[in-house]
Amino acid sequence: EDDAQPEQKPKDSAPADKAPALKADGEDDAQPEQKPKVSAPTGESSAQTADGEEERVPSGGPSGKASEAAAGGRRIQQVAWFKECGCTGMEIEAVTLLQGLVASMGAHRVRTNKCTESCSWPKETRQVLSQIEVDEDNLFPSPFREGSSSSGVTVVVVHAAFLGVCGMNENLEQTLQGPAGTNGMILVSRSMVEVDRLEEGVAENCNSRFDAVWVPSTHSESAFLASGVHKDRLKVLPEAIDTKLFNCVRDSPRHTFGLEPLDNFLASAPRQSFTFLSSFKWEERKNWQSLLESFVAAFPSMYTQVQGEDGLKNVSVRLLIKTQALSWSTDPDEDVPMLMEKLQTRSYNLDGRLLLVKQTLGTRDVAQLYKAADAFVLPTHGEGWGLPLMEAMASGLPTIGTGWGGQMDFMNSDNSWPIGFDLVESPSGGSRWADPRPEELQQAMKEVVAGGDLVRSKAEKACSQVAERYPISRVADAANDLFQSLLASHQSVVSE
Repeated sequence: EDDAQPEQKPKDSAPADKAPALKADGEDDAQPEQKPKVSAPTGESSAQTADGEEERVPSGGPSGKASEAAAGGRRIQQVAWFKECGCTGMEIEAVTLLQGLVASMGAHRVRTNKCTESCSWPKETRQVLSQIEVDEDNLFPSPFREGSSSSGVTVVVVHAAFLGVCGMNENLEQTLQGPAGTNGMILVSRSMVEVDRLEEGVAENCNSRFDAVWVPSTHSESAFLASGVHKDRLKVLPEAIDTKLFNCVRDSPRHTFGLEPLDNFLASAPRQSFTFLSSFKWEERKNWQSLLESFVAAFPSMYTQVQGEDGLKNVSVRLLIKTQALSWSTDPDEDVPMLMEKLQTRSYNLDGRLLLVKQTLGTRDVAQLYKAADAFVLPTHGEGWGLPLMEAMASGLPTIGTGWGGQMDFMNSDNSWPIGFDLVESPSGGSRWADPRPEELQQAMKEVVAGGDLVRSKAEKACSQVAERYPISRVADAANDLFQSLLASHQSVVSE
């Protein structure tokens, strides 16, 4: 899963702020607030609110000191979170949530592996990481430990795409092979999938090697269940958004990124212009070819005549792509010219209207990139969650994305532009992903460029809803509920 900062190939293990919910001006108060979907922990039941939304209702379940009593006096002594490195989307997701866990549990009860290559984090984030990072060799309990104390349990979360779905870290494997085995440990896999089924044999790893599997979306939940992962192991914990970085505030002066091509592209925009932003790693799943083909088809000339609120106007529509070439993928510097030649598109039609940025940006620069654009578009084949789409919506951008995948937990026709699709076989075989319809993508892009009350209303709803439902503190609270549920179920197994 990748963020606005495109994923890089995972590096050897070193690596957002706890923020209040943001309420955007113009929010539709009639729109019901929704909580992040999270599977009901032990001791809670589901009920329907008056507006039909599922709500978690406490039923005397464990909470705080009561949870320790319900679990035989045991408590979560420590959370050891193994995260991916290299500023991948998974590292960004993990670090964002870890800040919330530190705020709620205390730094002494949370630790994570130090990354030698990581994102350029804001100062506040670096300060949090400095309190909880340890060398990977010291992250997991020693294989030669005698076991846990009678009152302490360590929750180990494995959160790394390069290990595969429900993959196991090598150092953790060594720990589990020691005399104490899993004694005093609860094992959690943080995994996701972008297609509709898991590969053969993966479900068995989830069922046999982990006490729980936490996925970010109902899309992944359905795919895991369909593949045979046991329902009692599977829980939904959404991703969090750092609203201090990604928000609707746009009263700051033009940001300078320190990259000459990018700064010149933004500074040279014609007075009547509109800039789409798209952010992704350069791979087939992100559907970059359809994005470029649809952009050229919808806006073939330097200027496009658009029916705006004040009548017809000529607009120069531009496309800014933040991406990164990966060692195992193709090169965008070669792919784009080849595609343009195939489409027989004259170069002057795109002169000054298309820019690919492959350089790494700092976390704050990534947030500013959204504020420099007018809308966001990503016709992806599939997402486990779709963090760039959520960041765009939290930043107040009209957002266009495929109407299938993890992003549908926060995207809908009232707050964004979900594109119609057909399910087709994925390249890996044995599973399917979405193929968004180009004509609907082009129509959505034209509608967003035209603007108007509907476009503004959707963007305002998106900003408000995402910031209210997925701030760090709220998702961290949901994670803590899942920890307590694990503790209670673990104690019941031990007692048996």
